[in-house]
Amino acid sequence: MFRVLLNLARRILSRFLAEYYKIRYYLIERPQQSQTRRYHGTARHDTGLWCILAHRQGATLSQNLLAHIEVLNRSGYNILLVHNGPLSARLVELFEPRCHTLVAKYYGGRDFGCYQYGTSLLQELSDGQALVQVIYCNESVFVRPSRLAPLVERIREARAPHIGVTGSWGIAYHVSSWFFAVSGELFRDAVFQQFWAEYLPSSGRRHAIQHGEIGLSAHLQGQGVQPEILYPPRLIGDLCVTLEPERLAQALPRLSSIILWQHLQARMNVTDAIGRETLRRIVLDQGELHSTSNLYNLLLLIFCDFPFIKKDLVLRNDYSLSQIEEALQNWEGEDRQHVAEIVGFFRARGALRWQRGIRGLLARDGLI
Repeated sequence: MFRVLLNLARRILSRFLAEYYKIRYYLIERPQQSQTRRYHGTARHDTGLWCILAHRQGATLSQNLLAHIEVLNRSGYNILLVHNGPLSARLVELFEPRCHTLVAKYYGGRDFGCYQYGTSLLQELSDGQALVQVIYCNESVFVRPSRLAPLVERIREARAPHIGVTGSWGIAYHVSSWFFAVSGELFRDAVFQQFWAEYLPSSGRRHAIQHGEIGLSAHLQGQGVQPEILYPPRLIGDLCVTLEPERLAQALPRLSSIILWQHLQARMNVTDAIGRETLRRIVLDQGELHSTSNLYNLLLLIFCDFPFIKKDLVLRNDYSLSQIEEALQNWEGEDRQHVAEIVGFFRARGALRWQRGIRGLLARDGLI
């Protein structure tokens, strides 16, 4: 009975927050649209390649973000940076030589609100010009620059209309929205533009996931546009049967806590063919229940040249800080310069299991 009442309370609270954010948008955020400011950057490329980068500046400027932008610039992408809120004069000065256009958007709407604004603005900026491809990304990840560069080149050369780095089966199958790309043809298609024209840029987390991230994938797939996923769970499943026993033993502790301790404790020493195939099946099954980028982030990072580290890995209790530190200990060269920032971020942010009060409860339930 207690569990039934608790679930009912969660549904009521979720509905309340959804209505609150909707009212907030119409009464507070939407009237502030006139405060949006646009700045002209100097990093411009005649390539037809664009990147809409949704950004919200924290207490300190991320050098890793600047490295992310630099990789995209070197690959010929015009950066349209849409900042969620005002931009200080210092940040404008810093970003202008690194971006094609800067936007200090009225606050609200999360990343999909920034994507929506950037989509509308890019239609204007690219009018009458060739448009080859558009990357959508946000700053919810850290990057490994030496691995990001070849991935961006791989995406640049791809001809698929919709490209996702990872996908997720949560609620419904969808492409992870923190980094994906669409072809210029799809971008200008009425089907794609219809989604953005109808999207309500609410600041609610669940709204952004359900109506933004999941909604966009459902809208495109409903029109026959299927995504090409670059890092599917199959990559990790294949490691279970192809790695040497010693390397497999090193790999398993780098799985997330969700799959590592709940499902694999009894299989840590599997070496026979049947055991490995069973392990592979567990990995694939779990890949359809959780976000690939969170569940297998460190294995992808170490074994598959994956260039991203999600910033919520420790916060949402997927990984421990020690797992993050171990995964970064062999970074060298330009990558090594970012280790201190990444580890420091995870230490300072902490994990939800230690957060108390109403805010901690709401965050653990994914409501904020």
